Amino acid sequence: MEKQPDLEAKYQRLATEYSKVRSQATVLKKAVLEEQAKSLELRETIRKHEQTVRKHDQEMESLTFRNEQLTKRISVLQQELQTNSNSKKGKPKPTDNNVAADVGILDEEFHRKIVENAQLLSSISDKDLEIASYRDRIEWLEDKLANIEKELGNRDALNRAKLDRLQTENEALSSRIKSAYSERSAPSNDSAEKISYWKAEAEKLKAECDILRSKPTSNEKLTEYYESQLREMLEIKTLSLAESKSLSAENQALKARLEHAISEQSELQKNLDTSHEELLTTNQNYRSQLDAMTEHLAAQNEKITQQSDEIEILKHKLATKNLLLANSGLIVVLTTSLVLQTMPKIDENVSSEHKPPKERILGLLDLLETHVEKLRKEAAQLEEDRDQLLVTLDSVRHTDLMNQLDDNDADDVTRYAERIMSRCQTVEVRVLTQRDQMQEEALSQINYLIDGLVMDLRNDHEAAKQSKYTTRKYKLGQSGRRVAHLGDTEMLIRRKIEQMKQFNENFKKSAEQPPPGKAISAAPKPLMNAEALDQLISVSNHVVERQSRVVEQERDCQQSMWKIDKEIARMKAEYSTLTNTLEEMQKLDIKMELAALKKAKANYSSALDVEIHTRDLEDGEHFVAVVKFSTGEDGNTINLTINRSTRTVTAFDASQIMSQEEAAELQRAVTVQEGRIDLRKLIAIVRPMCRETTT
Repeated sequence: MEKQPDLEAKYQRLATEYSKVRSQATVLKKAVLEEQAKSLELRETIRKHEQTVRKHDQEMESLTFRNEQLTKRISVLQQELQTNSNSKKGKPKPTDNNVAADVGILDEEFHRKIVENAQLLSSISDKDLEIASYRDRIEWLEDKLANIEKELGNRDALNRAKLDRLQTENEALSSRIKSAYSERSAPSNDSAEKISYWKAEAEKLKAECDILRSKPTSNEKLTEYYESQLREMLEIKTLSLAESKSLSAENQALKARLEHAISEQSELQKNLDTSHEELLTTNQNYRSQLDAMTEHLAAQNEKITQQSDEIEILKHKLATKNLLLANSGLIVVLTTSLVLQTMPKIDENVSSEHKPPKERILGLLDLLETHVEKLRKEAAQLEEDRDQLLVTLDSVRHTDLMNQLDDNDADDVTRYAERIMSRCQTVEVRVLTQRDQMQEEALSQINYLIDGLVMDLRNDHEAAKQSKYTTRKYKLGQSGRRVAHLGDTEMLIRRKIEQMKQFNENFKKSAEQPPPGKAISAAPKPLMNAEALDQLISVSNHVVERQSRVVEQERDCQQSMWKIDKEIARMKAEYSTLTNTLEEMQKLDIKMELAALKKAKANYSSALDVEIHTRDLEDGEHFVAVVKFSTGEDGNTINLTINRSTRTVTAFDASQIMSQEEAAELQRAVTVQEGRIDLRKLIAIVRPMCRETTT
């Protein structure tokens, strides 16, 4: 008994210490938040002071620059004064007076500038002192902030250790308190059971005494009394036998159902194990297949990204291509101001300051990537414009209007055109495109073929014209419809072919239409004939076909990816169904366990024995029924006072086994018919109460 107050006192001390630590923790949290706010304010002030320092540095630089200008100006003025004094020594005195006046004005201006310079130097020194003081204060604040953070960390660690120690002590004391309560409650329970037992015995003895007192004296009355008692006992026995038979039949049926449920559970467990194994095997198979497909898709994804980059570049070209130079005299001028205006500018302040550094860097890199792609597109557009200008200049040189000009005018025009062409050729723009091995091989083959044809046609036109080409003829307009779906390589090849065709047509025009009044001279040789152009067109169309095959392969890869996604979704659905079946099996197991417990409870409650004794009261209107419920060795009794006329329970004594609400329910439920109590209702109501008290 002495340990209990000590434990309670320790527990109270622990509770008070815990509340103190908790309040200290809240105070420390508030202090940490306040210090963080102060640190943010100090950082803001530091940033403002740094801005002011930068402004003062700029002002100082501007003042030093102005000071140097003033010194230079003063030196120049002094030199001029010296030259004027040397040149005017032999002149009369009035001129000397004018020079003296000018020198006085310059001296005044010089003194004023010196004063301004001194003021500026003093202000600069003041600003330097302020900057030094601000820097010292910033260092002091940073040291103070670091010390505060360190102190807060130490306090937090100490409080956490103290809190852990108090929690362990609290748990130990709570366990000790529980053990002490259990030790105290054990003898009290034993004493309560003994008291209830002896009360029941006293009630038994009291009832027996009452019965013995109420027995009649004569033998006839005794025989009648005992015969009635025997009849009642026989009736009760027959009822109990019938109830026991019904309960045994129900017990057997429940056992059979339990065995059937156990067999079903074992079968379901086997099915569940097999389905789980199948799920594991299918999961492993799908994982291996997915690994193989991911490797394949990674390889295909690289190709898809390359092709998608080329497609995006072509789309941008088609969207921004608005310069079609059809007439001569159109000159594109790109000034440095426009270039500087269109240059991309990246502002680091656009991104949020609250983001981590990695996300900010990645955002800046994304902006840089967009600007690089824009630069590539603009460079490609510039290269195309340059080629278009060259084609336009060549068409101007070989136009029909040149045949209507004189020799001198034609020479002037050709010289002017050659000068513009040479000026245009000084601009070189190269946009390198990343290509795979197949594209590099196709591009090298086409370039080799074009260079070979050009060299052959320049060296020996007739032999190249008589050579046979095994080609298929395609119309350029039909194949040109698919140019928008190709990359930079195919566009470059097609542009070269169109330029060579344009040059060839220009040469043909110049050869077929000589100028009037001139002798027909030897016509210039065209660059290539129609068969060579057909050969180049067939090669370019072959490249187009290869590119379309690559696009089809990409579509097949996308379809296979969609199929894989569907298969993954189906596997997820199967997995969810299996998890649902597992949950249902677990619920079924729980239900079967509850049914077994209910059966055990019913078996326990069916073992309840009931004994009823009655005796008449003195008023003649009421009689007392003593109902004894017993389970094994223990027992409880209820004394019911019943009215003969109304056949209802008017009063009873059942304070040992039920509360007032349960007693009211019993009084409403139990009725008497022909001097007999409805035993089934009485047992149904009192049985759980007796089981609770006996257990």
